[in-house]
Amino acid sequence: LENIFYISGHPSWSFINIKNNDSIDPMAIKTLVLQEMFAQGIIFIGSHNISSAHSDKDLNKLLFAYDNIFPLVKKAIENNTIMDYLRVRPITPLFQVRNK
Repeated sequence: LENIFYISGHPSWSFINIKNNDSIDPMAIKTLVLQEMFAQGIIFIGSHNISSAHSDKDLNKLLFAYDNIFPLVKKAIENNTIMDYLRVRPITPLFQVRNK
């Protein structure tokens, strides 16, 4: 999925970003990832805020979620069925840059 996602930020506070793509709505992808993370019981906004307060069990839960969610995202993208997996409308950006 390196053609869809990339990681940015400091290793102690990294972000999973979605690349711009003309054929795939990045907000639909983000919505699917958020939806599935929440369903796995993980509060997720696209960043990793890992601290010493997280146990090995917490980290394993996150890795397990990734092992389940990213293949689903890949399948939805390859089959052009992202919207079929969404239980909600895709999120929209809260803030937008104004162009003059």
